[in-house]
Amino acid sequence: MSTSKFTVLLNTFERDDLLRRAIAHYERCEEVEEIVVVWSEPRAAPREGEIGSEEYYSKTTRTRYETHNGTSIQNRFEPVAGLRTRAVFNVDDDVRVPCGALRRGFESWQQNPDDLVGYFPRNYAPVKKRNKKCAWRYVAREHELWWNGRYSIVLTKAAFMDQRYLKLYKEHLPESVRRYVDNGKNCEDIAMQFLTSAITRRAPVYAPASLAYYIRAKLFGMNVRGISSGTDHHVSRGHCITSFQKMFGTPTLPLVERYF
Repeated sequence: MSTSKFTVLLNTFERDDLLRRAIAHYERCEEVEEIVVVWSEPRAAPREGEIGSEEYYSKTTRTRYETHNGTSIQNRFEPVAGLRTRAVFNVDDDVRVPCGALRRGFESWQQNPDDLVGYFPRNYAPVKKRNKKCAWRYVAREHELWWNGRYSIVLTKAAFMDQRYLKLYKEHLPESVRRYVDNGKNCEDIAMQFLTSAITRRAPVYAPASLAYYIRAKLFGMNVRGISSGTDHHVSRGHCITSFQKMFGTPTLPLVERYF
């Protein structure tokens, strides 16, 4: 199992233009061993060699499609047979981390192979209401994150992990958490962070890209439809954190904070 390269686990859903651009981008990054596209659409995945399929396959890097019968957002964490690398880079089709930043993130993972290593940090905080003494809120706004100087979650829309966590998520995540995620169509990334932190008792690792990249990503994301574009998205994710603590059966959150 190679540790000198990694597999891109590319999550996509009905955004063909973004998928084609993501494949074209990640095939240019030297450390990429293989691109595996997580395909959960009802239509058939593109087949290599078919007319018009050229842009859905890399010209230089092995590319394959993992197809799923359902549309669960947890398909992105399904174990993948035949992986040749220990590390997988789980990424959404609308995220294109520059190759230089990707290399530095991979080097951080090589130094912390049991942890999640990602580019988008988040945190949690208590809900400050008298009738919400045991509730948590989700901290995503940059000014609050940097003002407090701490984080405990990295989003799996762009994060390295050991491939063994795919199997652990499938086989050992509480079934109540899986049902909650599917019913709400949200928070699979928080569930993965709960799982890894509960196992390692350590915080994830933030791998920063350039400020210019984050500005471009923020501007680009304003025009991309997705789960996070909903008005109640951050509120719902606070509910996820509160509910997951109960489902994991822990008196305190398994999430571990780290300073920037």
